Formats: sequence, C-alpha cells, structure tokens
Amino acid sequence: PELLAVVDQFRGGESLRALCVRFTRARPQSLDAAFHMLSSDMEYRKDRSVGFARMTAEEVMPGEIAGVSLLQEYCKHLPNAVLGRDMEGRPVMYRRFHVGTCLSDLVKSGVSLENIARYNAWVLEGVLESMGQKGQWTIICDIGGFLARNCDSTMLNFIHKLGALDAAHYPERLGQCFIINAPSVLSFFWRAISSWMDAKTRQKVSILGGPKDWQPILAAKLDLQILPDHLGGAAAVSGRGIGA
Repeated sequence: PELLAVVDQFRGGESLRALCVRFTRARPQSLDAAFHMLSSDMEYRKDRSVGFARMTAEEVMPGEIAGVSLLQEYCKHLPNAVLGRDMEGRPVMYRRFHVGTCLSDLVKSGVSLENIARYNAWVLEGVLESMGQKGQWTIICDIGGFLARNCDSTMLNFIHKLGALDAAHYPERLGQCFIINAPSVLSFFWRAISSWMDAKTRQKVSILGGPKDWQPILAAKLDLQILPDHLGGAAAVSGRGIGA
C-alpha cells in the first residue's frame, strides 16, 4: 500500500498497468526483480520531489567559473535542446558533441559529473512532465566534428552514467536514438559503449554518417525544420540550457 501511494503520486497520466508493464519488460527475468527496480525508482523520485522538473536550469546547475555560469560552460561543451515532436508525437531531445567538446576540461574547471548527471535527469523529468508521464521519446546525438582524443575516460564515464540513469529510472522510455554525422572512428568506441546497453536498447540506436545518410531517415520520422540551424533547420540552441 505504501509503494502504491508513492506510485500514484508520481505516475501522472500513465496508467498503473502501463507503468507495471514498463518495469516488467525492463526486468523480464522475474517479478521480484521488476518490483525491486520499481521500488528503487520510487525512492529516487521521492528524493527529488515533485517540483524538481519545475526548477530552472540555473537552479539545477548553479555556480560560476571566472564569471561564467557553470550552466553556460556545460552548454558550450555539450549544446542540448528539446526540439519539438516527431511524427509519432514523441518529444525530440538533441545533444551535440562537437570539435570543442572536452569533458575532461569541463570537469577540471569545476563542473562535476554529478552536476552533469543531475542536469540531464532534470531535462528528462521536464520532458516526462510535458508528456504527462506517458509514452516514449526520441534522441538525436550529433557528433559531427567530434575528435577521438576527446573520448577519454571522463567522456566514457559520462556516457556510462547517463546510460545507467536511463536504464534504472526511465525503462522503456526510449523510442529511438539517432547518432548522426558519425565519424568512422566511432566504431572503435562503440564496441565498449554498446556493451553497457541491453539488446533491446541497442536495437533502437541507429548510427548514421553525414547528411546524405541521416536526412532521408530523419525526414521520414520528423519535420527537418525542427532541427538546429546548423543542420538546416530553424531551431536556435540556447547557450544557457533548455528553457533559458
């Protein structure tokens, strides 16, 4: 009864049946494993409170480095946005890893991986609220110009943290993930990164090269005008974070 009361507090517009289906699909080996996962997720949500998603980006990642906010410093390295909806009505989240992306430098400057994970959890919670806690989302990761030398232990740790966060607290939320403008060197790192995913998640990830590869595929899924302007769309990605 206590767990059910917490579930009712946080499930929003998602039916109890749909919520239980998500967790049993994520832990098909046993109902006990699914129950434990659900219990852990509810504890996670209680710790963050109902109002977590309604905080501002600056409240989620406060502080400054030499007069520049930690949030701006993070967004300089990892521009990100919620672009709109795809043709199935799923929210489309966007992250860009570019030639200037160096998380080791970012961490050395004072932005911890814990702060980064908290910010990304806040983004996901905000998207969930916009969805009424129902359905799935689409993710676009633009890695054009990303340099192999920047994919060090800090970057891999960051990717692992985000993957663990998604797996533990957002089961069955990913509809599709498109990795676009992927350089050939990605195959070297993908072997390690994909090993952290379950088979079902790996099947939802599409690795695509340049515009000739990704444009027709994305055009079948969404209006290309919702993409950032450097990809030929009409969206401007803020340097101060989502909602800024």
